[in-house]
Amino acid sequence: MKLIVKYLLILSVAVPLSLESCSKKEKLDPGDPLGLGGDKVTATAIDKWIMDTLTTPYNMEVKYRFDEFEVQLDRTLVPPKEEQVIPVLRTIKNVFMNPFEKEAGITFLKTEIPKQIVLVGSPAYNSNGTILLGEAEGGKKILLYTINSINTKNRADVKMMIRTIEHEFGHILNQKVKWPPAFNQITVTDYTADWTNQTVNDSYAKGFVTPYSRSAYGEDWVEMVATMLTEGRAGFENLVAFADALSIAQGLPSAAAKLHQKEAFVVQYYKDVWNIDFYSLQQRVQDALDAIAPQPFNPLYTEFGAGKRYSSLNVAKDLQTSANFIALYNKTADTLKAKTGTILDSLIISKPFSDTLLLTVRFLGASGTPAYYANYRYLVTNNPDGSMKFGPVILQPSRGVLESNANAVKTGMKPLTDFFTLNTLVLDYKGGHPNSNLVTQTGGLNIANGEKDFMLGILK
Repeated sequence: MKLIVKYLLILSVAVPLSLESCSKKEKLDPGDPLGLGGDKVTATAIDKWIMDTLTTPYNMEVKYRFDEFEVQLDRTLVPPKEEQVIPVLRTIKNVFMNPFEKEAGITFLKTEIPKQIVLVGSPAYNSNGTILLGEAEGGKKILLYTINSINTKNRADVKMMIRTIEHEFGHILNQKVKWPPAFNQITVTDYTADWTNQTVNDSYAKGFVTPYSRSAYGEDWVEMVATMLTEGRAGFENLVAFADALSIAQGLPSAAAKLHQKEAFVVQYYKDVWNIDFYSLQQRVQDALDAIAPQPFNPLYTEFGAGKRYSSLNVAKDLQTSANFIALYNKTADTLKAKTGTILDSLIISKPFSDTLLLTVRFLGASGTPAYYANYRYLVTNNPDGSMKFGPVILQPSRGVLESNANAVKTGMKPLTDFFTLNTLVLDYKGGHPNSNLVTQTGGLNIANGEKDFMLGILK
């Protein structure tokens, strides 16, 4: 079982050659050749770390010194640099092993984890222009290449390495319990041995996550697993949306439908066979990646408004984590009901123009139905730091029903409408950043230099 990545390689290498002469009287003693067995190697700090962190608790062997019997003899390979060994293994522990242990338990991990990891410093180049990133052998061993080039503080590098491991571990699990055969039928006509000549976009359009997925049913399965775990739920859905657009443009059946079918098989397999909540595991992997290097993102205030990524923030009471906002919401609801008999239901915040904030309020009648809406407008001063200062609430009953409704209940809404005028607010994601494993993101209006996650809502 091998993970292969296609590259176009153009190499130009100059190797200086230096020769030194020897006196004819000198006798050269090359010493005993290494690697033939019986070599004595003094244990180092690296060996102790491996023993304490991986071998003793998980019964896992790690080989990082060059051993010709562990690698393919027809490849030109180099061992890993010693300074890379612990950072790489620590990253594997944190991003690959820990999520499985937390989700499935120590018994699962100790039972199913590969019993041997072999590290190789360089990639293994193939004659067809591809490189080999990893191999799984006999359900017990994973061989990882390219160790010397991995920056363990770089998210892209770590994702590539973990993706390789998740791919190979997927093979190991499949060697014990095979994936459902119905999975093979979803894109049955589009597998090909000529996968190296398939483009990424064409593979997407046909319902595959990589060109290599098209090489065999089993490779398609583990590529799905590896992609879903390393991209997170939101990243996978972005891929699906892009793939679907490509399939539509090419007049093909929906790629989204195929990829979601495959996703469902993966999720069910992990639940039924291994008792693992795949989406929870997916979140744990994303959390581990975020701990190394958070996913880059633009501030929410740059992504919010007409024609931008998000056009509205839908606020409901049950989404709130701020006790102060709950108090403000309840005060407004009580005042409104006492003065007008209507029931405050939810809020929608939008910016139809860069200098205008629109607060749309959803009400219920005394009987709970029907719903009706009211609009309150504010002129906004946008500060360089993304915070917003609001002018007085604007009521224009002559502009239509929603503005007329707003005027009719303005006294009951005063605690909430005054809140905007009295405070400088800033839009932000819940917790300060988007959740890479959620398709639907949560954002909020926070009080500038004050309480975070004050008024939370679903971003639309």
